Amino acid sequence: MKYQLPITSERLDFQPLTMDDTMAWASFFTDNPGLKYVAITEPLDPIEESQKWIERQLERYQDSGWGHLKLIEKTTGQLVGNAGLILRPNNGIELLEVAYSILPTYWGKGYASEAASSLKEYIRDKQLSDRAISIIHKENIGSQKVATKNGMKPGVEGEYMGMPVCTWEVIF
Repeated sequence: MKYQLPITSERLDFQPLTMDDTMAWASFFTDNPGLKYVAITEPLDPIEESQKWIERQLERYQDSGWGHLKLIEKTTGQLVGNAGLILRPNNGIELLEVAYSILPTYWGKGYASEAASSLKEYIRDKQLSDRAISIIHKENIGSQKVATKNGMKPGVEGEYMGMPVCTWEVIF
């Protein structure tokens, strides 16, 4: 894993996912109107979706050293979401995407903004790149607000995983 842990913010601890997180993360896939923003249009059973998600992150840890980490609220120890850096090829160079998904129960509490800001600062402070991106569904107004708060500007529009997206970017 390329992450240099611990990674923390004011309210959150970032930790690697394990298959033991399947049940807690399954609630992300239950009655979540935002699943289309993570390219899930016909969700499987929430447990199956959670297992697939976590397995994908474990593969990312192995393949690139990056991937979503679980976000644990420091005072309660509760899982509030996932956030991490995803390696994205872009015109012959590899960029680090700041990605985040928050459990619907915790929407509107600033956790996405806090996690995204921490990851942007992590990229800058560790000198991993001269920029950070976030690939955001064009209808995902909440994530666009998070990107704006994170100092990002909208850039190239296109399609990613069958979704209309805009790549938001900040240059350090």
